[in-house]
Amino acid sequence: MKITRMHLRKIIQESMYDVRTLPKDNIPRGMIAIDNDDFKDKLAMLSTDEMGYNQSLEMIDDLAGTPAVIDLAGGYQGALKKADRMKTHALFNDIKHFIHNIYPTLSSAYVPYNDYIRRRYREGTLMSQDDIIDNILNISPEAFFESMWYYYLTDRGHEDPIYDDSNNYKKYDDYLKLIEKELRKFYTADRIKKIAIGEL
Repeated sequence: MKITRMHLRKIIQESMYDVRTLPKDNIPRGMIAIDNDDFKDKLAMLSTDEMGYNQSLEMIDDLAGTPAVIDLAGGYQGALKKADRMKTHALFNDIKHFIHNIYPTLSSAYVPYNDYIRRRYREGTLMSQDDIIDNILNISPEAFFESMWYYYLTDRGHEDPIYDDSNNYKKYDDYLKLIEKELRKFYTADRIKKIAIGEL
């Protein structure tokens, strides 16, 4: 997969704050903003878990008043929260891009719903926005979700929130709410009518 400069910058930013992406044996010396090289080595060796990380920050503050780069996020837990927010923000932006730019080009995902809208119209029912969203999210979501992950989000480095080890249900709920919101922007009344009469 070819990586864009913007995507590379995003990965670097995430790794600066997400202590989970650091090596298991130490925090790199380059992330410790202190002049004393000997102390950099010692602090890097010490900062292997939450307790050591927090001790290192205290020593860095005492020695130089200059925190480690990660401390910009507000400590160990703050770093984790900032990393999660950055990942969620990136995921949401990529979901929006998929729905409005890639989804309409994927026949395996887009066409089945269009066919259903047309069939219902021939039977005498112009589906509402609610009908379509309910069909995508609850009745037959496979084509949409599988295509979204298979054709785009996995390549962008995202993990499906449903498999999130943290069991963060709010995150998954926010993820579904965002998808519904963007689908409502996509399936406007005008678009639904054009699909129903075969103009799209």
